[in-house]
Amino acid sequence: MVIIELGERRDEVPLDTEPRLPRWLSLRWPRLILVLILLLAVVTAGDPLPRYLPELVIPARLGAQLTIEGDRLFLSEPTEDGGQISAIRASDGRRLWQSPPMVGQPTIYGLLSGRLILTASREPGETGETAAVDPKTGALSWRHPATLAGIGTGDVLLLRDGEVRNQQPSMLMAVDPASGSVVWSHRVPAGATLSTSFSYSSGTERISQIMVGLPSGRVELREMTTGALIRAIDLPPRLPEDQQRMPYIVGDLLIAPGDNDQITAYGLDRLEHRWTIQRDRNRVFGPIDCGDSLCFFHPSGGIWAVDASTGKDRWADAKWGMVSSLDGYLLATEADLTRRPPMLAVLASDTGRVLGELGRWNIAGPVADGRPVAAIRSDSDGRAWIAWLDLAKQKARIVLVVRDVSGDCYVHPDGGTGVLICRRSDGAIMVWRLPA
Repeated sequence: MVIIELGERRDEVPLDTEPRLPRWLSLRWPRLILVLILLLAVVTAGDPLPRYLPELVIPARLGAQLTIEGDRLFLSEPTEDGGQISAIRASDGRRLWQSPPMVGQPTIYGLLSGRLILTASREPGETGETAAVDPKTGALSWRHPATLAGIGTGDVLLLRDGEVRNQQPSMLMAVDPASGSVVWSHRVPAGATLSTSFSYSSGTERISQIMVGLPSGRVELREMTTGALIRAIDLPPRLPEDQQRMPYIVGDLLIAPGDNDQITAYGLDRLEHRWTIQRDRNRVFGPIDCGDSLCFFHPSGGIWAVDASTGKDRWADAKWGMVSSLDGYLLATEADLTRRPPMLAVLASDTGRVLGELGRWNIAGPVADGRPVAAIRSDSDGRAWIAWLDLAKQKARIVLVVRDVSGDCYVHPDGGTGVLICRRSDGAIMVWRLPA
């Protein structure tokens, strides 16, 4: 059964009670109505008044996850033996089909080449399975006993079989999403690590190169569409279980942790040495991409930024605990965890200077260049405020207020706006389409 309720759309926090009408206002209501009619005509001529947004309520098991694809909702739910996908019609909430069962609760990667791509495993690091189903009927198109590692250029899928956490040999495979046929495969030995570099096309992130780090110290870069070896470099050997010395890709650099708390950067284009710096592994972790900087983090809070091209120190600030690079800015979250939600701020990536504070919010969706950033804050009474964050203007604009939610909410990107998905206290999932 589908229940349609109403959300509230406000630019300010709603009041719990409505104010009583003053006596003078009640005596002059005929003239005021006429004035309001005239004002309404003026306002609607320029910009439509806010409308209440419909809410769709979908009964679901605890732990269920919802994904939006056009006019279909796909619900991933855990079962006693693993997990399953249900397709739901967005217009009325009717369940259309259920997929074949999988070894664990499926993660939905979206539609590729007319197939809905799913991956699942019983435990992280275990051998899982990746499958494709027909989005119209739920019929299984193909299945591989391997875990999906990502989507590459040309929309080919990168899969890896074998139990990664047990340091067993494994196979890398590129798979065509329409047919499930293997485009290429490459055997990697026990203890090998993987990392990827990305390219962007029309706002979509795709794997362009694969780094395979071998325990012998050899690091190989392979091309995503063919699996061909592009270039390689020999670094000092490491033990397979030595997690702190595993090489990885950050931006256009290969980062190689070494002995004596050293970290060395090589350019991906030619694998030439760029710089070497010292870091205390017990005090900092990272780096991650921070625009034209690289950021290291202190476990107890604080950021240390270095120039990505030279490795030289740029700035440090103990106030911030995490940052994301977005549209030329840094979106920073304060390190103090005693106050919730945390303060968000916009920083300049080259200096760390605070350009403006956005208020106390939790990020409620993916953070990527060219996409609006959604944020949420909720109270103990089951209300939640949803806002779009404008980093250029350093402002948070509230676009929707909803009630009777548990606070477990996120925004799924959909076109130029997004869809708000919240869990109710009884486990049901509620859906709203957000205004732009």
